[in-house]
Amino acid sequence: MRSKLFALFVPTNTVGKAFARDLKGALEISAEKRSSIIPKLMPVLFPNTPDEMDHAAQTLSNESGVAKDEIESLSRVAKVLLSAMNTPEMTDSIEDWAADLVELGLIPADFSESFRQLASEVRRTLLADAFTATARSAAASGVLPTLRGFGATVELRGIFAEPLRAGVGVSQSTPEVTDLVPMISVGITLDTDSPSLYFQATPTELGLLVDALAGAISQADELQRRVHIEQSHRS
Repeated sequence: MRSKLFALFVPTNTVGKAFARDLKGALEISAEKRSSIIPKLMPVLFPNTPDEMDHAAQTLSNESGVAKDEIESLSRVAKVLLSAMNTPEMTDSIEDWAADLVELGLIPADFSESFRQLASEVRRTLLADAFTATARSAAASGVLPTLRGFGATVELRGIFAEPLRAGVGVSQSTPEVTDLVPMISVGITLDTDSPSLYFQATPTELGLLVDALAGAISQADELQRRVHIEQSHRS
């Protein structure tokens, strides 16, 4: 192998087969459509949530007329290439990658030019933004788990006049609902080994949390605005 990227690549293992499928899907997109899609891949490559990635891929599919799964294949290939391009010790050239892909049997020789065009387009239109997005993600993550998604459901729970007690026959009691209490169940997904966190709260309790988060967002916006002002003064 001529490149460091593919020096230890095994086409027959799970990762190798997945990359081969993605590469095939990406190269089946016409060069013209790829050139219009690749510059718009950032929301697919670096989404804030999985839902955002799915929505961005579907939007690109609708705009381009290219199947969503092919958009996703192209984005995964682009992410592999961007990761290598952003690694200082990875001194491979696009020519090296193309030659290795032909040698590995992942693309026929007459597809090497198509791959070179794809990789060059990724470097030209995405590399700078990908480097910034990766740096921001690393800075934002710090040492704490990072939010990846969330959802909520609402339900009504009954309050009964006489709660059931051990030793009291259920058949001998008549349930009487005296009130209904709304409860909100919240699920949060984090980027940890145990990614799910669930809790419940009343609308009032959750409202206090929402107010606190809104205040934090306002402070973050003001902080960012102040930094931009300082930067503009320096320049």
